[in-house]
Order: sequence, then structure tokens, then C-alpha cells
Amino acid sequence: MSPRFVAAGTLLGGICFCGLCGGAMTLRTGKNGAYRYYTCSTKARMGKDGCAGITVPMDKLDDAVVDHLERRLLHSERLEVLLGNVLDRRAEWIDRRHAHVTELRQRAAAAAAKLARLYEAIEDGVADTADQDFKGRMKELAAIRDEARADADRAEAAIERLGPSLTPQKLETFAQAAKQRLRAEDGSYRREHVRAVAQRVEVLSTKEIQIMGNRTDLLRTLVASSGETTAIIEVRSFKPKWRARNDSNVRPSDS
Repeated sequence: MSPRFVAAGTLLGGICFCGLCGGAMTLRTGKNGAYRYYTCSTKARMGKDGCAGITVPMDKLDDAVVDHLERRLLHSERLEVLLGNVLDRRAEWIDRRHAHVTELRQRAAAAAAKLARLYEAIEDGVADTADQDFKGRMKELAAIRDEARADADRAEAAIERLGPSLTPQKLETFAQAAKQRLRAEDGSYRREHVRAVAQRVEVLSTKEIQIMGNRTDLLRTLVASSGETTAIIEVRSFKPKWRARNDSNVRPSDS
């Protein structure tokens, strides 16, 4: 989320937008604050010439968004579909890293073996340590060995930082943990956790909304919610991506 929205006082402040004009939906109150609404800021600023405007009760929209995240998004089968490509890329990256580590270890072992043979030649009196070419070869082999070992250690550390492999069972565990964190003990919603799995809410009408988010951020959030280390390699982005099909729409009831 853009830092300027962090201090917004409403649950969806900074991530809720009018589906007609794209303008932000902002807080409006009625009856001396007894009623609270999300309303199109473009209409409030420019009137009907700017946008026809949409206004929805705040509690109704908040409930619809969180209910959808709990019931539809944070479900292991749904997450497997949404995150399939990310998980596949992650697995491929890990396989390549493991292969690279093996290659580096083999390179280090080969250099160490050659270096050991040179030491044996010195001990047997076959080689002359005063020979500059001989000294240069020893330094070269030692450098190859040390560099390969260091590179292998860094590659293994990068794999470890990804955390555990993500199976359907672990996705279910992560999803359940994320669901619990959407609400505080008193039943109220936790803004930071809602925003971690949904980065944009578009109000298309008083009956239909569209929720979007970033697949990479979603996976990071799910892993972090279980106390694991991050499972993401990619750089974070403000651009929403996880809404793949129209079935991510929520149609809040009239009640």
C-alpha cells in the first residue's frame, strides 16, 4: 500500500474506489455521525458533472469484503488456483538453485583435490616451491575452491530463506491462520490484515463490488500469518493481480 494511506481512519480507506470514475471512496456521515458511508469523492468534489456517484453504508461494505475474503479467497482450493503460477515458479527456482549448489560443491571438491595433489608433490620432493608457475597454480586452485564454497553457501542460504515447501495442506493451515487474523478478539476487523490480502476494492454499484490483490503479496501474507519466513523472491508491487476471473465479485445482500 502507498504510505500516504496508512493513516486512513476507515477499514477500506485508501483501497476503496468508485467503479464508475475510478475516484477514491471517502467517508461521509449522517445524523451527526450516527450513520457512516463510503461515497465517491469525485461526485462530492465536482457534483454530478464529475460522476454520477455511488454511496454505500460503511458497515455493509466492510462486512461484504471481509466475508468474501474469509469464505471465498482464504480457501485452500481457491488459493491453489490463484497461486499456481507463483508456486510453480518458486519450485523451479529452488530446483535450479539446488542444481547450482551441487555444481559449485563439485567444483570446490575438484579444486581441493588438485590442490591436495600439489601438496603431495611438494612433500615427495617432486615439485619445487620456488617455481613461480607452481605457486601461481596453487593460488589459483585455492581461489577457485574458496569462491565455489562461498557461492554454494550463499545459494543454500537463499533457499533456506524461502521457508518450507508449500503443499495443499500447508496452504490450508496458512489460510486458516490468515482468517483468524482478519478479526480481533472483540470481533472487529484488523485493517492491516485485511489490506494485506486485498489491495483494491471497486464499488461498481450498490449491489456489486470487485476485490483485487497481488498474488505475490497474498502468498507472502499467508506464509507470514503462520509464523514462517517469507516465501517470495519477487519485489513487492502496488499493482493488483490476484483477481483472475469475474467470480471474485461480491454481491452484498440488501439486509
